[in-house]
Amino acid sequence: MSSSVESISILRSVLRRVTEGEEFGRLAAAVASGARVVSLAGMTSAPARAL
Repeated sequence: MSSSVESISILRSVLRRVTEGEEFGRLAAAVASGARVVSLAGMTSAPARAL
């Protein structure tokens, strides 16, 4: 079992990779320009992926 310090370090690393990614940058720019965003959080079934 990892310690809370290790967990925080891993979380920071993952969040940094996400926020520094090209896709996140495009999304942030689109939202900043007023684009509408559709959230599909939690939808992992085949019909959701077809969207």
